[in-house]
Amino acid sequence: MKKHPLAICRVSKLHQRDLKKAAGHNFRTAPVPNADPGGSITPLHGSSTAKAFLDTVSARFDAWKARKLAAPRKVRGARMARDPVVCVELLLTASPEYFRPHDEKPGEWDKPRAKAWQEAATAFARDYFGANLVSVVLHEEESTPHCHVFVMPFDPSGNLNAKSLFNRQNLVRLQDAYAEACKPLGIGRGLRGSKASHVEVRQHYEATHATVEPTKPAALKPRAPVMPGKIDRLDDDAMRRYAIGAFRAGASAAAQEQAEYVKVLAAKAAAHDLLVKNDEARSQALAKLRDTAAEVRAIALPAVLKRLGAVQGPDGDTWQLPGRRYKTHSGTFREELTGAKGRNAIDLVKHCEDVDYEAAVRWLSKEFGASEAVGEAVRTARDEAATFAAKPTALPVPAPSGLNLAAMKETLASVHGIPPAVIDEVVTCGDLYADRYGSAVFACRDDNGRVIGAEVHTLDDKPVIYRRGAEAAFVLPPAPSAPRTLPALVASNAIEALCLRALRPLCGWVYAVGGVALRGVVSIVRAASRRHRRTTLAITEPDMAIALRDSLIAPLPEVAIEAPWEPTWKDELAAQRNAANAHAMPRYRRPSPSPDL
Repeated sequence: MKKHPLAICRVSKLHQRDLKKAAGHNFRTAPVPNADPGGSITPLHGSSTAKAFLDTVSARFDAWKARKLAAPRKVRGARMARDPVVCVELLLTASPEYFRPHDEKPGEWDKPRAKAWQEAATAFARDYFGANLVSVVLHEEESTPHCHVFVMPFDPSGNLNAKSLFNRQNLVRLQDAYAEACKPLGIGRGLRGSKASHVEVRQHYEATHATVEPTKPAALKPRAPVMPGKIDRLDDDAMRRYAIGAFRAGASAAAQEQAEYVKVLAAKAAAHDLLVKNDEARSQALAKLRDTAAEVRAIALPAVLKRLGAVQGPDGDTWQLPGRRYKTHSGTFREELTGAKGRNAIDLVKHCEDVDYEAAVRWLSKEFGASEAVGEAVRTARDEAATFAAKPTALPVPAPSGLNLAAMKETLASVHGIPPAVIDEVVTCGDLYADRYGSAVFACRDDNGRVIGAEVHTLDDKPVIYRRGAEAAFVLPPAPSAPRTLPALVASNAIEALCLRALRPLCGWVYAVGGVALRGVVSIVRAASRRHRRTTLAITEPDMAIALRDSLIAPLPEVAIEAPWEPTWKDELAAQRNAANAHAMPRYRRPSPSPDL
């Protein structure tokens, strides 16, 4: 009989001292041994980073504390606890057999079933906890998908009261409500009053990695020969044979016992050698990390900011990143919105990308080179950099944020003039989404349809275009009704590509190369010319159009240039829209005054 999947809801209370550790585990800013480094975590509600989560909880707690202390003594209520429970963490998941109905191996599961559970769990958390809900994050890099839910236990009167909201009776109701939310998926409730207990991950690791201490074998009792009878004892030869047999039996038992003991000593020696080897490897890794950190710490901050995609301000010391603004001075930096400060390149990467110390050092080492000579070669762009430096490791593609999707679509439609139908078409295909900063992320895929990079557009007052992942093109496939003889178009960036699609609904393939280096653009155009009969460069950047014309037109006569340069395709789209609006709505004219008046 197949086992029925069960709804799993585990609750733990967090004091202020526990918040940083919980945030590090939840948002993966701290190392997690059992998590796949290549897996993904997806914020589904509320805070999307560890810093934002800690700031939100701290702000709500400080506001509650200020209100309670400012209230009159008669209205204040119960005395404030010295170390109250400020947050409650819930782990929501289901039995592995729900996600792996066909006995898939750990780490693999049925995607539609996991998606249905994810939506049900998120809806349950929002409905059940309401305004107390701080964050919901989906983890998909372990053996079974699960959600971490963080709730601040404010009761209806506005007081922190985890003891009342999460007592025994309310915990039973919570388990019932979560099981009821998962019931349409075929997930049932566990046994009421079960004595089963959860084993902490730390205890599991200690039991798994504990060294088994070999025990000394018990002493073996020798098998002595049978004592001769009374009459046979009078014979000296019989007693001599008996003595020799007893001696041999004792010697054999002692030798066997000694052999077992030698095996125990060998096992102890092997375990000790393994510990020594692990300690040496750990010491070497730490020494290498320290040496690498000493080298990359001195990298110039402007060089690091450029690699991170920051745009330099007119004063030369101000750098703009999505949602952040940095000021550099004499090897130090300061984030103007939060006031955070740092002294070197490692601190800058830690703050910009929300990673730990080791991850920041490794990224700087791969990006700028492991030695000072390689770092200098990469920083100054010398020719010998290609000989010494390995290919830099790109930063990961931003994760989608459903909270900013509507605002992003509204900005593209109202500010850039792109028709909503074109935007919805690209969003439905999964090639356009919003990140945690509200920027527009255009997914760049390889020939197999796998996302390998992204072209990111900030949509604030000073728009910025930067790359994440591999330098691939963002591709708009043609409409089903478009003739196959139409040429492929190469646009300057993804927004220009959407404008071209709006201007020419029946155009062919459109390739966007925003943020790609010139050598990468040449490769993309060459590949497009091999796939299509004709390729037209609809480039709105004069420098890039001239460089591509000099390097491509002669060897590839089938490549043409249709560069408006002034105005851009976005301006042309706006002009057509204004003309259409003016034609649809004629201007009002005041009637001329009557001559009789």
